[in-house]
Amino acid sequence: MTVAAALDALAQRAPSIEVVGVTDYCTTDLFRAAQQAWEAGHGSGIATLFPNVELRLNVGVHGGGPLNIHLLSDPAHIDELDRVLKQLEFRDGTRTYRCERSELADLGRRSVGSDAPETAAFAEGVNQFKVSVDKLEEVVRNDAWASSHLIIGVAARQHDGTSGLRDSGFETTRARIERMAHVMFTSNARDAAYWLGRGSLSPADVRERYGALKPCLHGSDAHRASQLGAPDGERYCWIKGDATFDALQMARFAPEWRVSIGPESPAARQTTRRLSAVNVAQAPWFRAEKVPLNPGLVAVIGARGSGKTALADVIAAAAGSEEPFLNDRSFVSRANRPLSVAGAVATATWTAGDPSSASLATFEHPGWYVEPVRYLSQQFVDQLCSAEGVTEALLHEIERVVFEALPPDRRQGASSFDELLDIRLSATGAERTALAEAILTTSGEITAQRLLRDELPTLITSQQRLEAELQTKRKSLAELTGSTMRGDPARLLAVTRALEQREVEAQELDRRITALHTLESKVNNIRQFELLEIQRALTLDRQLLRLSDEEWTAFDLVFAGNVDAVLSGAVERARAAVDEVRGKAQDDEVVAPLDDLAIEELPKMPLTILRAEVRRLQQLSGLDQGRAHQLSQLQTQESELQRQLAQLNQRVLDSRGADERIRELVARRRDHYSAYFTALLREEEELRQMYEPLSALLDSGAGNVAKLRLSIMRVVDCAAWAAAGDELLDARRSGLFRGRGALESLAREELLDAWEHGDANDAAAAIERFEQAHRSEIREAARVDQGERHNCQLSARNLGAISISRVGETRRTPATCSTRSVSSRTINGPRFALNCRRSRSLLTFRRWTTSAAVTPSCSLA
Repeated sequence: MTVAAALDALAQRAPSIEVVGVTDYCTTDLFRAAQQAWEAGHGSGIATLFPNVELRLNVGVHGGGPLNIHLLSDPAHIDELDRVLKQLEFRDGTRTYRCERSELADLGRRSVGSDAPETAAFAEGVNQFKVSVDKLEEVVRNDAWASSHLIIGVAARQHDGTSGLRDSGFETTRARIERMAHVMFTSNARDAAYWLGRGSLSPADVRERYGALKPCLHGSDAHRASQLGAPDGERYCWIKGDATFDALQMARFAPEWRVSIGPESPAARQTTRRLSAVNVAQAPWFRAEKVPLNPGLVAVIGARGSGKTALADVIAAAAGSEEPFLNDRSFVSRANRPLSVAGAVATATWTAGDPSSASLATFEHPGWYVEPVRYLSQQFVDQLCSAEGVTEALLHEIERVVFEALPPDRRQGASSFDELLDIRLSATGAERTALAEAILTTSGEITAQRLLRDELPTLITSQQRLEAELQTKRKSLAELTGSTMRGDPARLLAVTRALEQREVEAQELDRRITALHTLESKVNNIRQFELLEIQRALTLDRQLLRLSDEEWTAFDLVFAGNVDAVLSGAVERARAAVDEVRGKAQDDEVVAPLDDLAIEELPKMPLTILRAEVRRLQQLSGLDQGRAHQLSQLQTQESELQRQLAQLNQRVLDSRGADERIRELVARRRDHYSAYFTALLREEEELRQMYEPLSALLDSGAGNVAKLRLSIMRVVDCAAWAAAGDELLDARRSGLFRGRGALESLAREELLDAWEHGDANDAAAAIERFEQAHRSEIREAARVDQGERHNCQLSARNLGAISISRVGETRRTPATCSTRSVSSRTINGPRFALNCRRSRSLLTFRRWTTSAAVTPSCSLA
């Protein structure tokens, strides 16, 4: 079959063949002959021919045959390809043969005889010529044209491809050959998945081992006329792009997007929601007929000023995009007045479904409207990329790409990145809020215990003063009763003190009853309101959780025991005790004297009997009304002093145990801070998982896309953190914090490394060391009166809360805000506020970087 006939046969195939690779061994002779026939008119309909030179390597595959490798070139560079081929050599005995026709014929004559015809000798020479892997690598590496223009392909089959290199001794050689190749010749779906990093190796593993992802190509490899352009199983090779050799080069850089093997074109399978034409009614400046649109719709081509931007805007508006109306630099916006007067209406025709229309004068849609198309105009791209740093608009676009890169099954029913982020971070967000509140509460307890500990000297002094005053009162009482009373003054004193003791018991019982009623009220409030609110919060997603009614009963929030019975029993016992202490009302004349009752038994008598006994003894003592009143006052004062002394003794005891409680509270606060940081790092991991699909897409790209990387890093804004602290410190005072910037310098030196690179324990330990090391200096520099400085305590409120935020957020909150509104000064002195809020200040997991990398951000107050 002649070359011309082969081209004509290929041109008649269906589906139509637009690009043909002409394969020949060792030379470009067959390609040149095919090109002459094609230029003469054969193969009408074929857009491009390119040379495919096949070479045998000096490596044998399983079964004994040589491994074949292919060099593909742009037809415009055919002479360069010949030049490169001449650099390839084969040594047989004492002579070295180059890969060109005359020397290949000389090589063949050594086997078929010197008088053999040139054609037979050449054919035998081609059969004998074997290229070493080392030589081919050397030529391609050292020749500038070859390294940048050649496409090297190798078969993945067993009988002539790399799969035939089965022996373990050929593993290194096989890896070298496959790394050198740009494309793999195979139609096997598993091979295609492997070379795209979707098989046993990930995209990153394929790149590390083989240099890049590889497109898999397939041709008819015809050895008979009937096989021309008719591969087995209709395994046609489809390349996305123009019918040129450049499209094949582009397939190297985006193999997963630009190559497909199958019976029909991928574009033919995607017939829905594609634009096919556009027209504008009531517009004399737009030609009356429809303008057809390529289904790929990748470019609008025309001379400068020919209306390319206007046409793109019209297409977008007709398809339903808002961008032409929102962008004040668009054609639709700038020409709005004449378009309004004319009443121009743009209509888009789709490959399937009804046409869509839009007035070019205005754009209105209901609130639920979702754009059917996304139009990224040049002005839109300029606006995103011209600003320094990450703007809100750019952040929104990047997050939209991240969200759309997520498989639908991983979107959890969300319709946007923000919505999905809120869903995925809801648990850790609630945990961080609770931990921040725990840090605040624990810090307040630490402050209270430190104040209590610092009060010990004052408490001891007060204790000694009260004891001395009590002794004075007792002495005065003894003198009054001893000098003026008849009978036994000691007995009256003993009964009086027993009465006072029982009165104290009655007061305590009354307080207990009041406290029990208060607890009862709290229980009812919790049961009727708080537990119901928590129950409601738990069941908000009941439909989504799909738990049965029986399973939901496990979530009923009730007290562990019968609290009503416990409380009513406790109240009943307390009331009975009160009745026993107070006794029944009786007439003094009826009450029997207690003269025979032992002193130690007096405190067990009811109040009514003790009061009657006191009145009887006072009458027997002969005290006049004035002295009786004086005695009563002294007894009351003694009782009050005893009560105050008892309270003071308990406070002294508490003060002496404050150090131990402080150690426990500090350890607890450190655990809270560590848990807070752990929750924050879990949010970081959630972000990693959300960005993973986009990261995988970037990893699988080539060219400039391969340079893009998704990264997550912690960025600590020490300046903002220190600024919040500086508001609470007087930088004019001498000491460690004198002058603006002193706190920031300390934070960078002692905290920054743990915040940026440490784990939860490192961050917690660093903040604890910082607080312990500088507590006294912070007291001295606090913005409070000198007399109040001894009450100042450094609170972990300023040193413990971290929050996730996104670069680009414009929301602000005061530097001293925390999970609840607090003042920067409290009764215990200034506190650095820990901002548990979503802001872009302080410690951030930065999401997006400007060096083509994506970086989340979080904030530490």
